[in-house]
Amino acid sequence: MDSMAEEKTATTVQTAQCADGACEIPQKALTPEEELSNAREVAYEDEVTELSGITVADVQAKIDRQEKFVVLFSRKNCPWCQIMLPSLILAQKATGREVYYVNTINTPADKALKAFRDDHDIQYVPTFLAFANGQMQAKYDGDRSVADLSQFLQEH
Repeated sequence: MDSMAEEKTATTVQTAQCADGACEIPQKALTPEEELSNAREVAYEDEVTELSGITVADVQAKIDRQEKFVVLFSRKNCPWCQIMLPSLILAQKATGREVYYVNTINTPADKALKAFRDDHDIQYVPTFLAFANGQMQAKYDGDRSVADLSQFLQEH
């Protein structure tokens, strides 16, 4: 046996047969749970456009300017965030309050985001922070009903 000969497997045979670009190697089928998770992430990404996306640097600038605002820390692959977002959008529309949004998906890699979360004790998402006069006025990670979210937005 030639020691340089490649062992033929189903994948190598399939790759060789598809080398001309006429076909693709089939991907592993998603489980129903994976399909649902993907669908929820897509819906979240569509809905979150109703909020004003900002960075931690933008949040800090608003704090430094002593603006009054509410910011949501959330991410697309959080099931609780996915459930809460439609209620938040309804509450935002009902109250007329603008809600800012910081995407926390890259917290481990984003040193500024991690430091901000540590400084403001944001351990979980979704979490809302309300700021006024350069200070955090309230932190909210409670009930996610439209009524409760509306009340929080009206109060802050």
